[in-house]
Amino acid sequence: MPNFVDQEQKEFERFYKTSLLWIKLRPTSRRVGLLTFFLVDTVLLLIFVWSFLDYGVFDFFKERAQLAEIIANSTDLRPISQDRGAKGISELETGAFGLTDNRADFYSVVSNPNADWYVRFNYYFSYGGVQTEPVVGFLLPGETEKTLVQLGVPVESVPRTAQIILTDVKWTRVDTHEISDYESFANDRLNFSFEQVDYERDVDLNGTKIGRSTFVLTNNTAYGFWEPIFVIVLRRNSSIVGVTTTTVPGLDAGEARSITVNWFGTIPSSNSTEVETVIDILDASVFMPPSGEASDDVRERIRIKD
Repeated sequence: MPNFVDQEQKEFERFYKTSLLWIKLRPTSRRVGLLTFFLVDTVLLLIFVWSFLDYGVFDFFKERAQLAEIIANSTDLRPISQDRGAKGISELETGAFGLTDNRADFYSVVSNPNADWYVRFNYYFSYGGVQTEPVVGFLLPGETEKTLVQLGVPVESVPRTAQIILTDVKWTRVDTHEISDYESFANDRLNFSFEQVDYERDVDLNGTKIGRSTFVLTNNTAYGFWEPIFVIVLRRNSSIVGVTTTTVPGLDAGEARSITVNWFGTIPSSNSTEVETVIDILDASVFMPPSGEASDDVRERIRIKD
């Protein structure tokens, strides 16, 4: 039969010894805990002091020295920004031609020397203290020797000289994220050929002598255009002697079309003809939708919104 008294005695002895050991070690444990606390606190304080000195004192003088070196070796950014900014439109030639019914045709040959800047503006011609009505114009990046015209302007007398005035000039840099290679982009959309270019001065039209320009226009691009505009420039040697425009409605991709332009009034004498393309390829509304897609005119939707 178990002896419960002996077992209880043993349990009491173990508890007594454990309690006695704890009583003996408690002062030592307290001292060890306080020492550990002070050591950790001291280390944290030293870290704080070192961080403050390193950031607030040592780095301060280091940063001042680095800043002084940067300033000493820096480049003036103003010439760089001016060099990379858009250069102004160049005016090469401006003039006017008097017609027989108190009207005149004005022209100006301008150039955009910037390969990555597109510009829109309003322009008008000034002559003898009189100004024509402003019209909207644009120049594509790198577009050189483009002829801006204003035709059939009523005048009291034939202008001897004229000056073109540009207003509301707005430059836009080509977004390389959307158009990585503008030159290829433009070549793909402005690939037109002009063949059999001819000009006659003595064409009879119902008993009236007129001038007539003819050429075969071929759209070598993969894009169709709603109403592309072309400027016809007549030259005698190197001098411009006549300007006019023609609009070709609904020019499909790959289409070839014979174009005829009549010259009324004063018929200039010319020995060469130039045809210039006036299409704002950065305006999506000038393009016809590809075959098989909805063929509604984008411009009609714009008019509805207006």
